[in-house]
Amino acid sequence: MFSYIVTGMRVMWTHARSMFMARVLSAMLAALMAPLSLFFLQLAVDEIMRNGGRSGLLWILLLFIILCQMVSLFSGTTAGYWNGRLKRMLERGWGKELLEDFGKIEYAAYEDAHAQDVLAKMRKTPWNGVVSLWDTVIQIGTVIVMLIGDMLLFAQVSWALSLLLTVFMLCAGFFQTRCMKVMNDMFADRTADEREMEYYEELLSEKQSVLELKVFSAIDYIRALWHKTNEIVLRMRVHTTFFALKYNIYSSIAIVIWILILLWTLVDRAGAGTITLGEFTALIGSVGTLLGAVERASYLCSVIARRSLLMRYYEEFQALPRVDEVGHEEPKTSVEDGMVVEFQHVFFHYPGSEKEVLRDCSFRIRKGEKVALVGENGAGKSTIVKLLCGLYSPVQGEILLMGKRADAYTPEERRCIMSVVFQDFGKYQMQLRENVAIGNLEKLRDEEAIRRALTAVDPTFDTWELDRNLGKLAQDGVDLSGGEWQKVAIARALLADSQMILLDEPTASLDPMAESEMYHTFVTLLRRQSCLMISHRLASARMTDRILLLQNGGIAEEGSHDQLLACQGAYAAMWQAQSQWYQEEVDERGDENIVME
Repeated sequence: MFSYIVTGMRVMWTHARSMFMARVLSAMLAALMAPLSLFFLQLAVDEIMRNGGRSGLLWILLLFIILCQMVSLFSGTTAGYWNGRLKRMLERGWGKELLEDFGKIEYAAYEDAHAQDVLAKMRKTPWNGVVSLWDTVIQIGTVIVMLIGDMLLFAQVSWALSLLLTVFMLCAGFFQTRCMKVMNDMFADRTADEREMEYYEELLSEKQSVLELKVFSAIDYIRALWHKTNEIVLRMRVHTTFFALKYNIYSSIAIVIWILILLWTLVDRAGAGTITLGEFTALIGSVGTLLGAVERASYLCSVIARRSLLMRYYEEFQALPRVDEVGHEEPKTSVEDGMVVEFQHVFFHYPGSEKEVLRDCSFRIRKGEKVALVGENGAGKSTIVKLLCGLYSPVQGEILLMGKRADAYTPEERRCIMSVVFQDFGKYQMQLRENVAIGNLEKLRDEEAIRRALTAVDPTFDTWELDRNLGKLAQDGVDLSGGEWQKVAIARALLADSQMILLDEPTASLDPMAESEMYHTFVTLLRRQSCLMISHRLASARMTDRILLLQNGGIAEEGSHDQLLACQGAYAAMWQAQSQWYQEEVDERGDENIVME
């Protein structure tokens, strides 16, 4: 936990140094006021006993006591101001740094369960957590300063009392540390039940899942599952908390023993006349301060155990693998002229899994060629797209882009070579122009290019205002249908003006006629660009120059539609199964336009 606190201090020192120092100095000054007030009170009482209430020194001492109280009060009321300034400074500096880091994290981290937890923690305004952490540390620091002041007061009477206070404080601190460790471990180690509970919370709060659950009247069922899991988590946390509580009790016992020793010593010395009334009054008053400080320290120690976890997540966030932004220079690979993509004996399995998704996979795509990639669910079609996009690297074999190894390009250079439309494409709650221009931000203000990309996908977009807000984030935002969102995503890929476009089933929610029409438009538009198209509907694959059938991790069949039918292999069997389904639909609807010949 100490290392996490140091990490938090490093963040504060880097991004909000001046404000951080002002906050610490203000808090430490306020902490000194409590023992100083008692010291001045001691002097004032002794002055009254010597000279009565007519001494000028008495009024000076009383003035000092009032000043101490005012400084303490002022520091308490301004703590919120300092913390607010710290949060704003961290949000500007550290927040910007975190956003840059998010853009560099390798895609594989977003598919790892633990990494997702780390990323989620760092998305939730972590600067608030850092300020809260250090506010707690500062408060513990003020308690320590107050205790040191009390020790100096006790030293006036007996150094043995100060030494005993140190021993008992160390014992109490040891028990508090044990308590913190137990609580820290509980909050750090998220159980499967906690993950399950959070999943149910998401189901009950996200738009799409709530819509379906309402339709099927299943909200109460999911809520019941949440309550059941919550009970399990609650029982676990209560059990752990009670286990940690015993260390708090041991700490309190140590403090009580010390206070009993102190009271016995003071009463004995007061009776013997070896201490003044002022000393007796100040030291008795310090007992109340001491009890308040110990109670405060106990609470703060339990709080800091949780708040320091943010820095643990930050350290893990920093350790996540980053994308190499610099391409590795190498001589151009000898390759056939005009080749855009080439897979050479590629093997791949996902991190943490030994199952090979691709096994000795090889194929080529030439400049301007339109290729369809087909295969059963789970065959690895989307995996090939992820490899082409650089989201993963092959375990074995090589991927060449424009005649060079794919890892020889920076991510920016790779984006100039290819753009992609995923099945789960982004629905950005922004203006229409921004939604499209994300594919090529240099054309954000090029209205002609943006409108050309939109109307190429759907002519009706010609009447839309490019500054129209999409989604429900803005008050005047318009939520599009699934098909309209898909068309915007496809226009985004067209605007990128890359050498090749990857279509990873982006038309999955369109009906067969709309999909066929859109792919026909694509083939017409992309005359000079290459295209790799993934679709479950083989009718659309017919429009391409060549079809690749992915099976058992490799390319099992390759050729045009007619060539593959003539082979009477796996593709022909898939075609026959789908054509029969379409023919049955035609018989029911009487729509001759969707018959698969």
